Amino acid sequence: MAQEIEHLDALLKILAITEGKIESLPFFAKVGEYVKATVKARTLAGLDADNGKFDAYAPTYAEVRAAYGHKTDPVNLKWSGQMFNAMVASPTSRSVRVFFTNSYAAPVAPHKKSNVTNAEKAMYLNKKRRFFALSAKQIRWIIDEWTRTIVIALEGRNG
Repeated sequence: MAQEIEHLDALLKILAITEGKIESLPFFAKVGEYVKATVKARTLAGLDADNGKFDAYAPTYAEVRAAYGHKTDPVNLKWSGQMFNAMVASPTSRSVRVFFTNSYAAPVAPHKKSNVTNAEKAMYLNKKRRFFALSAKQIRWIIDEWTRTIVIALEGRNG
């Protein structure tokens, strides 16, 4: 981890030197889409941010899921798909913010109204099952892509 931080510090120094010479909005848009796709695919496969299997659903909740025709194995945090559809990326030329919108989550039972937003639902679920995060390998991919982007820009090549 310390080596990655040193590598990142070196990249930030290069970024300061190349300020205004690199069009980074497309890069951060790409990172945002990568984060969204990675989090969604991994979670739907039943894996947490470190690629470990999620703990099983509580027995009573597993019964409710099964009664409504939802999978109980693998644990994938999906009820209707609305929470994952509420995940958005907002890139700028200097960063990207990936978050869940405050749209209302699907109720657990179709005949009930939900008073929980997708952002609140994601925050609650992430405390119990860490899904909204990146592994060291995924962070490494972002750093490597940024390095490649900077090298291409400094060499005057197109991506």
